[in-house]
Amino acid sequence: MAVIIKTNGQCSYIDKKELSLQRMKEIVGGYIEHVAIIGTNLNLMVDEEGKLKNKEINMLASYLNGCRVKAIMGDVILFITGEVD
Repeated sequence: MAVIIKTNGQCSYIDKKELSLQRMKEIVGGYIEHVAIIGTNLNLMVDEEGKLKNKEINMLASYLNGCRVKAIMGDVILFITGEVD
C-alpha cells in the first residue's frame, strides 16, 4: 500500500500492484526521483523537475522530509521501504 499526497493536502491510498513506472510518472506529473526520508523507512517518489516546472509546494511531503535541503514540489507518492517493487 502507498499513499498519494497532493499539493492541496488531499491523500488517497493506492495498491502497490498499480504502481508501474508509467503510473508513478502519471501521478507525480514527470520523471521520478526517489527521496528517502532520513531516519525512517519512509520514502517519497517525486517529480525530479517539480521546481523547474513551478509546481506548488507540497507542504505535507516537505514536512515529512524535514524541509532539509529543499521543499518538495508537486504531488508525491509515499511508501514504506520494500512496499514498491
